[in-house]
Amino acid sequence: AFFLAMENEDRSGEIYCVPGKEPRRLAAAVKEICRQLGVSEPWLHLPVVPMQVLGTICEVICKPFGINPPIFRRRVDFFVKDRNFDRSKAEAELGYLPAQDFSEEVRDMITWYRAHGWLS
Repeated sequence: AFFLAMENEDRSGEIYCVPGKEPRRLAAAVKEICRQLGVSEPWLHLPVVPMQVLGTICEVICKPFGINPPIFRRRVDFFVKDRNFDRSKAEAELGYLPAQDFSEEVRDMITWYRAHGWLS
């Protein structure tokens, strides 16, 4: 997608979403990543609303003291927001189509991280 956008000067300044082949919930993504790494899936699941409240409280308390809060609402919200993006503009204007499915993307990322010593 990046190469297609750079090669098409008529599209300079445009914004494109370049998601994978299929939508994937965060839990399913974590499951696949854990499977490929050969590690156990996270076992602790905390309730969202109390954690959002806790995050807000931490921000309010820490901010006046210049302390970076250990948890804040935005971090909690990351885990509950929908991350399904529409790639139709990139398809129509650039001819973009994802080359791999999610499991292949994860495999390539793990391979790259291991090759660079960032993952054992």
